[in-house]
Amino acid sequence: MKTYTINDFEKIEEIIKSAQTCFIGINNPGSAPYIIPMNFGYENGTFYLHSGPEGKKTELIRNDNRISLSLHGNTKLVFQHPEVACSYSMSAESIICEGKVKFITDYDEKIRCLNIIMRHYTNREFKYNAPAVNNICIWEIKPEQIFCKSFGNSAKR
Repeated sequence: MKTYTINDFEKIEEIIKSAQTCFIGINNPGSAPYIIPMNFGYENGTFYLHSGPEGKKTELIRNDNRISLSLHGNTKLVFQHPEVACSYSMSAESIICEGKVKFITDYDEKIRCLNIIMRHYTNREFKYNAPAVNNICIWEIKPEQIFCKSFGNSAKR
């Protein structure tokens, strides 16, 4: 299976905007890395995620704000011959980002970030009540590094 590096930032953003879920990897001292799926929003080179104000992932981030974020898109099963199991593989595009989480605490900024997340899934903005806004953590991640790959082969789809 041939793998290509993607350096075109417009193509990278296209893959980000088409993804429905990101997976985050958080340092978990004394144990394996903590990896979980999350919804996200993306705007102007920055990822936005949300969580409760307490819990394992939030506590781990407060202890070490370094994070890896991974997402993928355009995943397709491909094959060279439908009767030969070993000829099957996957083609896809993947992105891995590394950065640091900054928690957004300003009320109006939290609303702006929530709308970025919601626009990713619905293409619209919402109104929020104060208890909901006050009881969430908004994560801002400005990637320090982005790695993007396309992998697959020329097999039939």
